[in-house]
Amino acid sequence: MLDCTDPATAALLDSNGALMEMTQGRAMPGAAFADLFDASEGPAALAQRLRQAINEPVELMLAASPPVAAHVHFARGPDGRGLAYVMNVTEQRELETRLAQSEKMREIGELAAGVAHDFNNLLTVVMQTCSTLLRRHPVGDADYPMLREISDHAVTAKELSEMLRAYARQQTFAREVFDVGDFVGARQELIRRIVGASIQYEVRHGRDLPYVKVDKTQLERVLVNLATNARDAMTPKDSPIPKDGKLMVRTSLVSSETARGFGHNPIEDGQYVMIEVEDTGSGIKPEHAAKIFRPYHSTKEAGKGTGLGLATSYGIIKQSGGYIFFSSKLGVGTTFRIFLPVYDPTPEELEEIAAKERALIAPPTKDVAGRGKILFVEDQTAVRRSIVRNLKECGYEVDEAENGEEALEVLEKNPGGYDMIISDVSMPIMTGPEMLQEADPAVIGAAKVLFLSGYAPESFSHMLEQYPVHYMSKPVTMEQLVGRVKELLAAA
Repeated sequence: MLDCTDPATAALLDSNGALMEMTQGRAMPGAAFADLFDASEGPAALAQRLRQAINEPVELMLAASPPVAAHVHFARGPDGRGLAYVMNVTEQRELETRLAQSEKMREIGELAAGVAHDFNNLLTVVMQTCSTLLRRHPVGDADYPMLREISDHAVTAKELSEMLRAYARQQTFAREVFDVGDFVGARQELIRRIVGASIQYEVRHGRDLPYVKVDKTQLERVLVNLATNARDAMTPKDSPIPKDGKLMVRTSLVSSETARGFGHNPIEDGQYVMIEVEDTGSGIKPEHAAKIFRPYHSTKEAGKGTGLGLATSYGIIKQSGGYIFFSSKLGVGTTFRIFLPVYDPTPEELEEIAAKERALIAPPTKDVAGRGKILFVEDQTAVRRSIVRNLKECGYEVDEAENGEEALEVLEKNPGGYDMIISDVSMPIMTGPEMLQEADPAVIGAAKVLFLSGYAPESFSHMLEQYPVHYMSKPVTMEQLVGRVKELLAAA
């Protein structure tokens, strides 16, 4: 309650407990109403905003520590007094800010995906052509060192491209059903080697954890990145090695309410398996916190990191249907929390898990070098020519097609005549997956199917689970591709 109808000059007559709490005890009778609010833009600007509240709700900041965002609405009373409504909207503003940040990261991801797709096709040509030239100019040749340098830089470029695709959530995942506790336990030695002997490393597992269904390789990549960042955060600037630090990894079953209790929003309702990675490092400065998952944002010194590690981790977890958040305190440390949705496996999946546990030794790969007939499908001419040339030089018989529709025609002319079909995923006219779905099983015959792609739509991951097909991400070297072809043709 205010003593007059002008909120800019009025004094408080009375206030309820909620306003007293919001103003940290400053809303006492007799206090100027305007003194409750932040006046950093000047008293005149504040007075204008308060008078605007007579006609419509306005948003102001209460002069509290920390500042509190509030909606203010004013009503005139018939007795010459006023009634002010003040509503705390700090949590609402924080949630809106996080949602806007999430949308901004999604838009950046779409741009990164488009760049990665075109870049990977160009890089495939470079790597395949370099493989050809290295065979023609072996060790001892005057041109070998320069070709080797090109090849090494192409591999580095491929790693950067993979990080961009991960951030853009455009990787093709081979999802598996597994127990997170077993997964983390199996990687203890890997994490120990990363953090070094001077850091105390401890793992605490939750009991009776349910299954999750994500890509093991990608989740390992996230853990390695978080462990590496933790090690660097616990390494003094004047020392090459970390000192007196502790890294704790915990697993547990939590609900979405528990996550919100940590201050993590937005998160969908449900049950999650949580992986916590906690370090005793220097912590994250507030000015870096809002940018920590953006690509190429790095707090490390120049030349020490690409700035893509956490952006990659963010994309992997989001594409896995999970969430990744962090909390940090300067001088105390940082805790990253990964929330993976609980998965209820089918009886078939449970049997598959049991079969993997029973399988101790994989059958040896047979030598099938130089044998086999392959249909190669790719719309980019330069990519197609470079890969076909290398496959032929390795002894394989190769036919070509520019898209899925042309590949179907080739297959119908020679039903069951190929040992393997290698196809790009995204092509005009007809994509690789569409070709496979349209083809009569008789024309495919016993051919193994291997898809290549610079990036693939998320729906393609489901196809890997439904059909007996295989996948490699572009760019690939000649050695990688031929090795995979040998492996698949040797499999029963």
